[in-house]
Amino acid sequence: AHQLDLGFVGLGLPSKEITDLQLATIREERLVAVLPQDHPLVAKERYRTKPLPLSALAKERFLLGARHSAPVYNPWLIVLCQQAGFQPHVVQEVGQPVTVLNYVAAGLGVTVLPAQFSRLSTVGVRFIPLARPVPCYRYCAAWSPQNKHSALIHFIEMAQQVARKLK
Repeated sequence: AHQLDLGFVGLGLPSKEITDLQLATIREERLVAVLPQDHPLVAKERYRTKPLPLSALAKERFLLGARHSAPVYNPWLIVLCQQAGFQPHVVQEVGQPVTVLNYVAAGLGVTVLPAQFSRLSTVGVRFIPLARPVPCYRYCAAWSPQNKHSALIHFIEMAQQVARKLK
């Protein structure tokens, strides 16, 4: 509706899928498996030092964020699982990612989230980085191609500089 100058969106999809917005990647983050603390994969020595293949979660019960709060992420994650050779068994879609973390801690299933969520202090869960070739999740600035305001471009450049310093 051309009422916003700029928005921030998370994208797993290639930007060529979105044709009506201009996009600039601000930050990319690896994905992590989120498992209950007492999960058998957590106990395996090799995953304390090496990333976990996504296919190792093939037989797990998946918890996802609510569809309305993750309209792009959830379908992307399902496609990633399919590319890893399995159809995820989604047992529930619940609220925001913080709620999903609490459900994982309660032992109701597992999930996959961008690494930023591992910075949240959540008792009862373990975060294990996923092995390549699982792609990173991108956080992008999005704006209308008709908006050519110089302050907009300057803001995006500053956001990218700050994000680089955070790595």
